[in-house]
Amino acid sequence: TLAGSVLTTVTPVPRTTRLLKEAVESQTGRQAATQKIVMCGCLRVLDDDEVLPQMPLEVLCLKDETPLWSWDLDGNPGKSQLQVDGPRVTCPNLRTDYINVITKAPMVSGRHYYEFVMHHIGDEQWCGVLADPEQAGPGCSGRSLRAWTYYCGRMRHGGGSLRDGKGALHAQGKAVIEFEKLSPHG
Repeated sequence: TLAGSVLTTVTPVPRTTRLLKEAVESQTGRQAATQKIVMCGCLRVLDDDEVLPQMPLEVLCLKDETPLWSWDLDGNPGKSQLQVDGPRVTCPNLRTDYINVITKAPMVSGRHYYEFVMHHIGDEQWCGVLADPEQAGPGCSGRSLRAWTYYCGRMRHGGGSLRDGKGALHAQGKAVIEFEKLSPHG
């Protein structure tokens, strides 16, 4: 409810806010990345590295799902090739064939709706949900991703196979079923 209830009790008091978030995640399953910790009485969100008073304290734990839809530019090994402006990702400095971009926190439960708007597709594009955050960056081809993705097909030539050329649903590195092929400009 909006008034809230006791989520969990953590004892002893962890040294920092980050450690408190990790303890809350361990006890409740609520991702540390989606928690905002507010000290009761001061209404200020505590920084992750903030040292907590080592005495009994009461805090509010707010759920903030912003990391589920915010792109992780800083954690991407290919960040020098990317620009992120809110929900929009562009690759003006693309020096590799591809670059995988993930959000700051994974979806771990529930139902979520994503809409991918592609303004320009050079040759190929994959959009979807990645299972392994280690595959972020330019090191893993869309065809071998541990992911569930829509593959737009090749823009520069027609035909091809379900795996390489046609628009298709790809799941865990395999082309599953043909989907509509997009045009290169949207």
